[in-house]
Amino acid sequence: MQVARIATWDVQHVAPDDPLDKAISLMEEHRIRHLPVLEERRPLGMISDRDILLAVGWRLEVDRSSSFGGKSVGPRWIHEIMSIPALRVEPTRRIADAARTMADCRVHALLVVEDDILRGLVTSTDLLRHMADFPDARFDRPISEKMHVNIRAVTRSAPLYQASRIIRGAQIRHLPVLDDSTLVGVVTDRDLRRACGVEAIANELAQVSGDLCVSATKVEDIMSGPVETLCEASTIRDAARLMVTRRIGCAPIVRNGNLIGILTDTDCLRLLAQGPRA
Repeated sequence: MQVARIATWDVQHVAPDDPLDKAISLMEEHRIRHLPVLEERRPLGMISDRDILLAVGWRLEVDRSSSFGGKSVGPRWIHEIMSIPALRVEPTRRIADAARTMADCRVHALLVVEDDILRGLVTSTDLLRHMADFPDARFDRPISEKMHVNIRAVTRSAPLYQASRIIRGAQIRHLPVLDDSTLVGVVTDRDLRRACGVEAIANELAQVSGDLCVSATKVEDIMSGPVETLCEASTIRDAARLMVTRRIGCAPIVRNGNLIGILTDTDCLRLLAQGPRA
């Protein structure tokens, strides 16, 4: 099956000289996480919610303005933080090829481009939705066959830098939060990017006024919870469906309330990339 079957064609986009506020507004209005950056209809790059979270903590320019002179801190324009170049895929390429590119390059969206003109966008959510609906026996296998069992985790009282160190060191995007072996939340790279962005802006604003901003943020202050979970008898298709409906990037697997494994969106993409039938 080709990318054209699942791609989004009516795509919101921005220009490199547009303000970050416009990107934030478009993402919130349309509940999207990626915006192609275009000059006329030709793609230059991509900006994601992760880029904005890390740069400004998802704060509009008015919320980043100092009371001393009213000057805003942090980047203001799309071109300052956008990713160049954005990865592309042709509409006639197989869905499996798009999944492989996303998994290998650790991205969640590809520009659908033909003759150097943007035609659409395909995201990891589009691919997961395909997995949830497409009749392929591989997706009906038990989740226990693909889940990670050697799990990195933190406690809810851990300082933010500890979670950041684990996520960066292990090159993961989802970190379970445990009380003993009981799952109480998940902290993601998005959560960390938002926290880091907020702290960076707070530090800059503090410096403008001659103050010092000292953070005491803990994991429990930014984690998501309670967490939707699956059991080990659930299928990979169940996990894909959960990620799509809940707009999350991982499915924790529990037994008697205790965390025993985790399956991520990247794991699903790698499985999708393997098979010629999808």
